Amino acid sequence: MPFTLHLLSRACLGLLIPGIFAQTPPPSPYLCTPAPRQLAWHQLEYYAFVHLGPNTFTDEEWGRSQSLPDVFSPSALDTDQWASTFASAGMTGMILTAKHHDGMALWTTNTTTHSIANSAWAKKRISQGLETDIVRLAAASAKKFNLKFGIYLSPWDIHRDPAIPKPKLSGTIYDEPQIFGDSSPGDYNALYAAQLTELVTLRHLGDGSEMGIFELWLDGAFGSSTIQTLNWTLFRDIIRMHQSGAIMWGY
Repeated sequence: MPFTLHLLSRACLGLLIPGIFAQTPPPSPYLCTPAPRQLAWHQLEYYAFVHLGPNTFTDEEWGRSQSLPDVFSPSALDTDQWASTFASAGMTGMILTAKHHDGMALWTTNTTTHSIANSAWAKKRISQGLETDIVRLAAASAKKFNLKFGIYLSPWDIHRDPAIPKPKLSGTIYDEPQIFGDSSPGDYNALYAAQLTELVTLRHLGDGSEMGIFELWLDGAFGSSTIQTLNWTLFRDIIRMHQSGAIMWGY
């Protein structure tokens, strides 16, 4: 049986000359290597992305119609149902779109009137003593079901982009200054930094605990002729100051 004899001979040789078949040591680190938080992110493998917003009700992809906040009107919002489903499927986390390109905020913010907090849906929930901040609700549900929580915050903001017409908002409190763009008056980077800061410091959930963020999506997609130079260094520093373990994604 030549094949068996060959295996035996290799085994015997390994006994006679220790270390001849030892594993080759790994190469030394070269240039950029993963940070511990990046290595930990790779272990997550499987998690969910939740996109809820005005586009859910207008059947748009990017929200160019610029509808009023009343368009946001879920009939049976249940973030616990989201989280329990993800956990049952073996997922390790969930990312929520806190603001997509349409610019409508899903959390209670001081930066814009274009927020679901001004919707009839939110006012009804407030009268019932219910939470209206969907970011806070989703984060609490994620923690309840042992999921990590992440946030998507679109840098492009149609609501502030002068290249996108907004006839529905004219004369309303939602007709806000068009500060998106290098040639526009105002500082959009400051607005975005303020929104980012609100989200990464939204620490106290319903049970008084802190909200940790494992990943932030700073999507770089643009869909108009407006040119806006974004201060990525400032955004990174805000994240690192308040959520040092978070992974950042953007392009």
